[in-house]
Amino acid sequence: MRLPRPRRLERLRRDLARIVAPYPEAESLGHHLGRVIRRLGVNCVLDVGAHIGQYASVLRTEAEFTGHIVSFEPCASSYRRLIATVQDDRRWRCHPYALGSVGEIRDMNVFSSATNLSSFLEPNSYGSHRFPAVAGGQRRERVAVHRLADVFDEVTAHVPDRRVLLKLDTQGYDLHVLKGAEDVLGQIVAVQTELSSMPIYDQMPSLTATLDYLEGAGFLPTGMFPVTCDDDDMRVIEFDCVCVADAAHPSRRRAERPPHERTSPSG
Repeated sequence: MRLPRPRRLERLRRDLARIVAPYPEAESLGHHLGRVIRRLGVNCVLDVGAHIGQYASVLRTEAEFTGHIVSFEPCASSYRRLIATVQDDRRWRCHPYALGSVGEIRDMNVFSSATNLSSFLEPNSYGSHRFPAVAGGQRRERVAVHRLADVFDEVTAHVPDRRVLLKLDTQGYDLHVLKGAEDVLGQIVAVQTELSSMPIYDQMPSLTATLDYLEGAGFLPTGMFPVTCDDDDMRVIEFDCVCVADAAHPSRRRAERPPHERTSPSG
């Protein structure tokens, strides 16, 4: 039976209220991650480019994540500090290698005064100017690189019914990691990556190139958070971007279930 026009409009208003909401005011990355993790039921985070464990600390404190964390850190000095931190957390494991688009052994640029900026890429002139720590004190370190697709089952074997968030912070190498994960992206429900609006390394992918790749793989942004900015002209240098897999969204999963298995929204 067709509803009278006023009742149809009221139902439309209620439906829109369920699916459209203002973006949370002044939401931090950590709180946003907590919201995404709870909404998607994430039970495992792959922390690629872990450094000394700062991201895991955000997960445990701000995001209130109690699930499994698997960290990857190839720089030997950073890995030693990471291991010391992990010992107190039974749901946190670490691996001393990098991830990329191919399995190989290659040189990493390690900056002694800023190991968090270590990268497979070379700093460009802008990066050396804005981040003086990368302009000197550089050494080369041979590290192992694996494709995530090749190690995914092994590093998540201890996680039952895995629902994975993939976090990337590899100083310009995130797109390479994603390409090495193509065979398992269908098993990942969310991705966090760094987007560069002002590249600080040579051959660093642009912001739009990374977003285009993620969209093509079925991931759409839920939040972007400035990491660093240029004080001279106020331009953001890089963002942390959180994306969710379209197929993993709760509303999409509900719509794909047979009608008799769906639950009607309240209200």
